[in-house]
Amino acid sequence: MAIENNIKNTAKLPTETPSVKSSTNIRSLKTYLTDVQTAIQEQKESVAKIALAERERREANKEKEPARREFSSQQRKILMVAGSIFGIFVLLGGAFGAIRFFNIEFNLPGTGEPTVEVKQKITAASLIPPSNEKEIDVSNLTFDALAIALNEEVLKESGAQSVENIFFTRTKTKPIEGVSLGKEVISAQTFFSFFIKSAPEILTRSLMPSFMIGIYYDVAKTGHLFFILKTNSFETSLAGMLAWEKTMPEDVGPLLHIRGEDTQGWRDIVIQNKDTRALLDRSREPVLVYSFVDRNTILIAPDRNTFGDVLSLINQPKQVVQ
Repeated sequence: MAIENNIKNTAKLPTETPSVKSSTNIRSLKTYLTDVQTAIQEQKESVAKIALAERERREANKEKEPARREFSSQQRKILMVAGSIFGIFVLLGGAFGAIRFFNIEFNLPGTGEPTVEVKQKITAASLIPPSNEKEIDVSNLTFDALAIALNEEVLKESGAQSVENIFFTRTKTKPIEGVSLGKEVISAQTFFSFFIKSAPEILTRSLMPSFMIGIYYDVAKTGHLFFILKTNSFETSLAGMLAWEKTMPEDVGPLLHIRGEDTQGWRDIVIQNKDTRALLDRSREPVLVYSFVDRNTILIAPDRNTFGDVLSLINQPKQVVQ
């Protein structure tokens, strides 16, 4: 019985589970929390230090920078006026330099709008070395006026066996604006279109822009006009010259001052070993001669002697400038 009662009493006893706290877990938790708090605290301190250092650096740099000068409104106005005056002087200086360089003249005619003319320094390449040059502005010249101007040049005094190069210019103008665009040396095609309109088109198409009307003064200081034309096609220009023979005496006769009356037609003759075409008078003397000096050069002269003398000048060896 005692044994049974002991068993019963034992069974009635409450079962208690001891509460055992793990020292390991508590230590780990405290360590983790402590580390986090420490890191946060250190991070805050680092951020604060960085911000403080950056502020100190900016203040130090600001002290090193030169103080900006602030201008008052009156000073700014004075600077603006001074800058404007300086800009005006620069513009006036540039305009004055352009006027001096381009030789610009302002013309105020009595009627109409003001015109501006730019006088360029005109030069023309001579096909043979000239002793002097003469410019003739043909902007408003008629054929007869041109013939008179050339005759006046022929009659001028000059040195014996000298050559004068005559080149022709015209003035470009915009009538609406009344502004002159300056002068230009005219080409052979332009010259023919102005003064020798009956020349065959097959000839004028083959002409190069450069040409020369010159005056040769012989040993007696008598002037003789001559033409030099440049061509880019020997065959085409030869056909054109042969076709031009029909009207050439009337076309260039007044310019070269040749005698065109009582002629006997064109013949083939030789001058200084050069085959030429010559218009003969009743005494069978040439009064108009032309020939191809080479395949690209045509020489036209009023007589045998002028043709021969100018041909010798063309064939002279060119001097080489070293």
